Amino acid sequence: MLELIRSVFESTEQLAVWGALTGSIGTVTGALSLYLRFRQQKRDQVKLKCEVNFDHEFHHGSNPRKKYKIVVRSIGRRPVTIDHAQYRLGPLAFPEKLQRWAKWRKGEWVRNVEPKTKSSLIEGTKIEIPIDAESISFEHVYKVKIVDQTGRFWPVSWPSRKKIQTITHYKELDNLAEENTRQKVTLHGFEFQKKFKLAIHWNPETGKKTPMKGRSFEFSSHKQYTDKVSVLKQEKIPIFLKTGTSDFDS
Repeated sequence: MLELIRSVFESTEQLAVWGALTGSIGTVTGALSLYLRFRQQKRDQVKLKCEVNFDHEFHHGSNPRKKYKIVVRSIGRRPVTIDHAQYRLGPLAFPEKLQRWAKWRKGEWVRNVEPKTKSSLIEGTKIEIPIDAESISFEHVYKVKIVDQTGRFWPVSWPSRKKIQTITHYKELDNLAEENTRQKVTLHGFEFQKKFKLAIHWNPETGKKTPMKGRSFEFSSHKQYTDKVSVLKQEKIPIFLKTGTSDFDS
């Protein structure tokens, strides 16, 4: 009789352990399934990454041109169409600047800039919206947002005023153009974003001044820049104008 009771208790304990084990597995499986469904749903939604890029573009025979833009990338699986970029502006002086939130709600102190073309962005694609530095005062920009065609706002990673002054700093250092009946060469040097850049263009075919070939250099210090310019002006450019032999690639 005692052995029978003992076997019943052992069977009950085994069943209890087995029940607890299967229950734990079910709970973990359910939680994992819920997490995967939530993750899939998040991935299937619209998601944009909005950044700014401040750069300059070289063109031989002319000074570098500003090439400022907002880059909008789609990193979600659902297609989205960009309607416009919105700049929220305002004064810097106190207490006038405290009015900016009320003004923005009324649609004042706001400037909207539409992209050149409106197209649907799918995952992995991007669109670029130029920034007109002549008509937008960076000093008075508080926020920049991208607005899609559903009216949803996406914040742009806009730098602080102090950082903008650094990354948009531009100073021309050299501007040289020399030519004779057979050769032509131009040299442009400038300081930009705490770096020193140099571009030289020349006609590779003697006696034929177009098209031009170009080479650009970038230096981290002013001394490196001036050393390179000195070699070009005193040695390589005079030799090229005299003989047509170019050695500007190194």
